[in-house]
Amino acid sequence: MASMVRPDVKVASRHVQTSSCPPKLQVGFKGYEIARTFEPDVRNGATEVCNKIELIAVNTGNSSLTLFFQSGLVHCSSERLHRAFRQELDVLLSLRHPHIVRLLGYCDERDEGVLVFEYAPNGDLHQRLHGGEDAAAPLPWSRRVAIAFQVATALEYLHEGSGPAVVHGDIKASNVLLDGNMDAKLCDFGFAHSGVSATAGRGRSSGRAIMGSPGYVDPQLLRTGVANEQSDVYSFGVLLLELVTGREAVCRETGRRLTAVVCPTISKGNVADAVDRSLAGKYSADEAAVVAELAMRCVSDAPGLRPSMADVVHVLQEKTTALISAVGPRLDRRIMF
Repeated sequence: MASMVRPDVKVASRHVQTSSCPPKLQVGFKGYEIARTFEPDVRNGATEVCNKIELIAVNTGNSSLTLFFQSGLVHCSSERLHRAFRQELDVLLSLRHPHIVRLLGYCDERDEGVLVFEYAPNGDLHQRLHGGEDAAAPLPWSRRVAIAFQVATALEYLHEGSGPAVVHGDIKASNVLLDGNMDAKLCDFGFAHSGVSATAGRGRSSGRAIMGSPGYVDPQLLRTGVANEQSDVYSFGVLLLELVTGREAVCRETGRRLTAVVCPTISKGNVADAVDRSLAGKYSADEAAVVAELAMRCVSDAPGLRPSMADVVHVLQEKTTALISAVGPRLDRRIMF
């Protein structure tokens, strides 16, 4: 079992019953009362268990945990999946930020791995924005700006915080969880990497490709096969456009990308025509123009013209008073431990 790197992250223990296929996972997390057996799905009778399956949200007194199960092959070598698991775990162990989902514990063994995260009861941003009839009331403008600011501070921390820069590699609405206070928690570091390949950037990298999600992926990444900090900035710009317009990154009906649909409208100065109609006019036109213009800079075709995440944080903090009503008068960008 892997050694602990951060003192606050506990190592989970687990027992795998190998007599059945697929294997059942019994998790006992030190310090918490968890004792339950889980059986992952095996689709179409295949022997490969899905790489990451959310099993259950376990409420244990004052602590709410979400358990994720990661597995290799039941009958085949799991070396590839184990490397991917270790890569994500190594990145997560190095991070601590109020708007990055917190890793509470893990189990790292050759055949199976377990990651235990804090529980976000309000789902993810994609569900909240695009859930249709199942979605709650539209997100208020002030909360949208707050979420944008919180995700921006998380990315600023990844790119420019202490230690090697980290490229997330898959910024999108479904990777932004919402906690009990509707605050953002950036999650899913399966594509993330740090070190030389992340800091080289600006067209000079190790050559390691990271592919994001349709509608969010940087066109420059598609051309070069290389991800860097500016790739995250592009994806964040698409996320900003989602928050402003209420539209998905890729239209379900037409398959058109959000940038192709709304950027021409915004570039002509017609921001009001692009703003989410579900807001029913309850937003600041000036702030919507600021956020839309910032999004346009982030999704520039020329990576060198895109702002850094520190610049993005500064703009949101200085030019959007909606943050005051959403997160209070004291905006603290320090990393909270």
